[in-house]
Amino acid sequence: MELYITLAVFALLVVGFVMKRFSLGTVALFCVTILYLTGVLTFDETYANFANKNVILVGSMFVLSAGLAKTPLVDKLNAKILKQAGGSPRRVLFFFFLAVIVLMQFLPPTATLTMLLPFALIMDKKGGLSRTKSLYGITTLTFMWQGVLPLSMGVSLTAQLNGFMSIGGTNATVPLMDRFIVGFFPAIIGMIFLLTIGYRMLPEKPMNTLATDKYDQELDETQESLQLTDTKSTKKDKITYIIFFLAMVLMFVVPTANVEITVIPVVAALLLVAFNVLSKEEAILSLNMDILFMLAGIMGLSTALDKTGVAKMVADFMIHILGSNPAPLLVIAIFYFVPCIVSQAFSNAGTMALLIPLSVGTAIRMGINPAAVGMAVMFGANADALLPVGSPAMAITFGAGGYKFTDLLKPGVFLMALYGCATIATIYFYYFVF
Repeated sequence: MELYITLAVFALLVVGFVMKRFSLGTVALFCVTILYLTGVLTFDETYANFANKNVILVGSMFVLSAGLAKTPLVDKLNAKILKQAGGSPRRVLFFFFLAVIVLMQFLPPTATLTMLLPFALIMDKKGGLSRTKSLYGITTLTFMWQGVLPLSMGVSLTAQLNGFMSIGGTNATVPLMDRFIVGFFPAIIGMIFLLTIGYRMLPEKPMNTLATDKYDQELDETQESLQLTDTKSTKKDKITYIIFFLAMVLMFVVPTANVEITVIPVVAALLLVAFNVLSKEEAILSLNMDILFMLAGIMGLSTALDKTGVAKMVADFMIHILGSNPAPLLVIAIFYFVPCIVSQAFSNAGTMALLIPLSVGTAIRMGINPAAVGMAVMFGANADALLPVGSPAMAITFGAGGYKFTDLLKPGVFLMALYGCATIATIYFYYFVF
């Protein structure tokens, strides 16, 4: 019974997001509250996500964005980037992509998105590049470039894959360079799609405004009336630069010291208020509570989907359709696209933890290289760029970008099909042909 209730509530969430009759946060919290009232989730499972590290991280980064937006650096940076890009918004997006490729070798997707979020919102406000173009591109690219190079994140993800494979009953391991060989070509294909076809498919302007948009407009009018935009940096501006720079640097350093990365932007946001860069009222307004409520609610729903066994049901179906003696290419395709679909509503890590051991055991019984199917599941589980329920990063993008629900599906279906086929082909040729 709980399974059917959860699926019905998930459908209600989708309908609520599509209709746009109520705010995103209202819809998400209403749905997750139904799960509590019907006994699917406990009280803690329902509302504990308000203290989730991703919610706190996003909220604090919104505050940092508000502080940075008050400085003249915004206009100078915008003008310099546009000059280097020749006035082309698509070239501006390419610069964002270069930053993503570098950051994703050291940080997880949500941290990378939140680091670039202030610049995407500021660029949108200043007319350099609409956030509907930048945020979707940034987020989907994080999934494709995550740990592709044999560096920090690549080492961690490869070790995670080998750990899940050992649970599946094999001593085989995936070498570190295999992730680079398999992941590089599909990531390039996906990036080209986003800069060409995908760019055209995304809306030019947000459907919904942020709570801070009105504040940003009033700030711009105030700066213009006081002729502050072309003046030298004030003492408060310099304080903002120092705080923001240190926060970004420490977000690289802290994860290697086994300290939670979320604490860095929280401290930085508090310092902006302490040094009177932002007033208490400005800091509260910048939080964009609707997005934070939506994020907390979606995480609760994801917990219910995992708890009620939806993913296990999909996994059993996957084994059933494979049959007794399938071709290796079919096995790879199934073990890529099923995790890809499952991860649209579940966490990436949860999808991999369930399906990698299952896929490895299946591959061993069928006499197929278990490393190949393990890689297929890993890449498929991380390609969750269709729905805002699948990951905190996509939820943030959906809320902050002001998209309609269908805005994500239009480019997402094509991107996932193209990227998926490129990944499957690369795995097949690398493990079974060459």
